[in-house]
Amino acid sequence: MQNTEPKSHLQQIHTTYINIVCFFLMLFFGFIGGWLPMYSYWKNISWELANTSFITGCVLSSVQLADKKWLIPSAGFVLISISFIGFLH
Repeated sequence: MQNTEPKSHLQQIHTTYINIVCFFLMLFFGFIGGWLPMYSYWKNISWELANTSFITGCVLSSVQLADKKWLIPSAGFVLISISFIGFLH
């Protein structure tokens, strides 16, 4: 049987900080990738790290909203993650 108790306040704060770090890394790697030469290996790596950080941040936002029982906005962040993955490929 699954435990359905809400997360503690400390766990929610940690998730918030990790979420902020993910979106900051997305911006950082995106700007770094924009400054690198076109079609370079490191530009692709930097932008893939930015994409990964964005998707992780969206999923963490979804988890936070689902813990607060905000299910429709939570589903929106999941759809953003899925559509972003589909947009990349």
